[in-house]
Amino acid sequence: MTLISLLKLYLVKAPTVASVGLPIAFVGDLLNRLPIPKQLPDLSALLQKVVGNPYYLLPILAIVIIGCIIAAIAGRSKAKRNRLKKDVFRTSVSKLKPEDLGIEKYKNDDHYVPRESDEHLRRILEGGSPKVLVIGKTGAGKTRTLYEAIKERKDFVIAVPKHHTITPENSRKIAHSLRKKKVFLFLDDLDKYVKKVDIAMLIDQLENEAGSLTVLATCRTGDALDLVEKLEPSFLRHFENRIRIELRDLAPAEEEALAKSLDRAWSSTTYNHTPGSVALDLPDMKTRYKNTSNDGKAIIRLLKVLRSSLVHIYDEHLVKKLFYAASETESHERGNWGKALAEMVESGLIARKEGCLSVYDAYLDDDFVDDYTPSERDYEALETLLIREKDTEALFSMGIFYSTRDQLDKSISALEKAVEFNPDHIGARLCLGTAYEKKDMLEKALTQYEEIMKISMNNAEIHYRLGLIYYNQNMLDEAINEFKRTTDINPNHVEAHYNLAVAYEKKGLEDEAIAEYKETTRLGPGHLNAHRNLALIFNKSDMLAEAIQEFKQVTRINPNDAEAHYILASAYNENGKTQDAIHEYKELARINPDDVQAHYNLGVNYFRIRNFGGAIEAFKHVVSFQPHDIKAHYNLGLAYFKKDMVEDALKEYQEVSRLKPGDPAVYYNLALCYERKGMLDEAIDGFKETIRNYPNHPDAHCNLALTYNKKNMYDAAIAEFKEAIRIKPKDPTAHGGLALAYHKKGLAMEARKEFRIYEQLKAQTAKRHRR
Repeated sequence: MTLISLLKLYLVKAPTVASVGLPIAFVGDLLNRLPIPKQLPDLSALLQKVVGNPYYLLPILAIVIIGCIIAAIAGRSKAKRNRLKKDVFRTSVSKLKPEDLGIEKYKNDDHYVPRESDEHLRRILEGGSPKVLVIGKTGAGKTRTLYEAIKERKDFVIAVPKHHTITPENSRKIAHSLRKKKVFLFLDDLDKYVKKVDIAMLIDQLENEAGSLTVLATCRTGDALDLVEKLEPSFLRHFENRIRIELRDLAPAEEEALAKSLDRAWSSTTYNHTPGSVALDLPDMKTRYKNTSNDGKAIIRLLKVLRSSLVHIYDEHLVKKLFYAASETESHERGNWGKALAEMVESGLIARKEGCLSVYDAYLDDDFVDDYTPSERDYEALETLLIREKDTEALFSMGIFYSTRDQLDKSISALEKAVEFNPDHIGARLCLGTAYEKKDMLEKALTQYEEIMKISMNNAEIHYRLGLIYYNQNMLDEAINEFKRTTDINPNHVEAHYNLAVAYEKKGLEDEAIAEYKETTRLGPGHLNAHRNLALIFNKSDMLAEAIQEFKQVTRINPNDAEAHYILASAYNENGKTQDAIHEYKELARINPDDVQAHYNLGVNYFRIRNFGGAIEAFKHVVSFQPHDIKAHYNLGLAYFKKDMVEDALKEYQEVSRLKPGDPAVYYNLALCYERKGMLDEAIDGFKETIRNYPNHPDAHCNLALTYNKKNMYDAAIAEFKEAIRIKPKDPTAHGGLALAYHKKGLAMEARKEFRIYEQLKAQTAKRHRR
């Protein structure tokens, strides 16, 4: 008789059991549910005691029940861990292997090519930066670079979210599972997380739970980075230029050494100067692709369709269905799926993993699959299949894909189906509401947001979207309330603080706007528009020092922001900071070499510091672009004259006369050039013409008098010097020239008097300069 049978017998027959108040039916039912092992250990001694004394039954029963409870709890805990594993891969860095990050083909230490960026990355991480973004083209080694940087940080845990939608609830669970740990959040291929994971929310929750958090991200340059910039600009702003690392190409010698270490043949044209192209041996893999059957090629092409549609989970069942559907119009055979897949796995182009197909991005790039480009018909066929399969997640991805191409009707169609199949899919409803907004279908957008609030009442993103709708309808009070509600739920929501500031500013509440702009820049130091708007408010309020600081932040974030450089230059000019203004105008000329106004202003500022050579270069640039710019020719002539380049100055003034005949302003400068060249009669005519147009021009009278002195026409000189002194009594040059004319005329007393005045005025001028 087994122990279980014995227990059943005694529980039914022994009166001692009934005395404890346990219903016999309950206990019997419980025992019926207990697992009966195939073979029990020798428990004869225990059985004899139980038979001899039925009171042993209760302790044994208690032990069995407690064991069942513990097993149930352990089972729930294991199930919970398994569910989390579907959303995130996590392990300690000490146990991290290259294959965990998908870089098993490029994992040996002697196959790694360090670059300058490795040292930069090391300094960033040692400096405690909470975020790092590594960018580069496909195969540049982005993932491997980060792996090398962190592999010795063995006290950290690495968490890698999967490329599918993670709900807010699961985000909280992920964060809680990493409580008090030092965490690397690894976002490999940032574009694959767009709209699928509320990255900002996940980071906020991890920051609250984890002991420390460092976000490590990678992204391909080109279309992938453009996608993130378009769909997640607020998140991308967290990665300032100083914590963005762009991986350069390998030098030929580096590429050759890597190829040699991997026993690859090398020539300067074999690979594309990336570590990945060598490690994967792309030329060989491309040859394999070319030599595969049409059925095999069809699988790669279908994966390319999925990737371009932003469906990054290559579910084997889905690909198989696509293969079947495409066989009706393409050249491959429906019945060859198994054979074709085996062929691709054997060739190394595809791997099978946990019900999904795995493929390196390099094998889906246009340079690799150069005989196929997905068409609209391919996307339509994919969407039709996804609808038939009721694949909410993939339809959600397609909705995002269509929205990036501004195909809003198609985006709405896909997202509506995603919501139909899973009404609780917050991401799909949110994107659908956004698409409705773009189509000015505000009622439908509001309906989606209201539905989301039923699912998740405290969803900050929905209150934020409502705030945007109200703001766009000029319902500022309602917008402000929604933005404030957003920041109450999520105090770190950068865009909510920014738009709250914008709404306050539009209402004329500048103090409140300033406070919110400052909070925006505190949370997102790289928020360009917040710094710009803050600077403009300060500038308008005559808080020039504060405005300058904010505009400097703008140019730090975006060195090519022309507007900020212009305003900074103007502010520096107003404050007499000519050198700083010159720096800003130089930046403007760098940003846009054809910016004529920047070159002109640069020339003017060079004049102010008497850098006539710099002024000449600036004004020459202006007249090369605008040959009819009279002011530029005039100033260029003046700069030449100051540099004693009289011939060049004369040519510029003559050009001014040609462009604007009879311009009285140019006669004076022409006269100065003639006088400097010894063409005294022409100089006299020029000064006289100036005086005819400007009778009270003291310098014209004075220079005419000086020219008369040179021609020994002292009476005429005395008359002109007196006129100059009448207009400008404290002109030392006029008094000195008059003294000389009197002396030449033999009028010694008058000469001494004028000379004393000249000496006094010179002394006063020198004293002023010393001050």
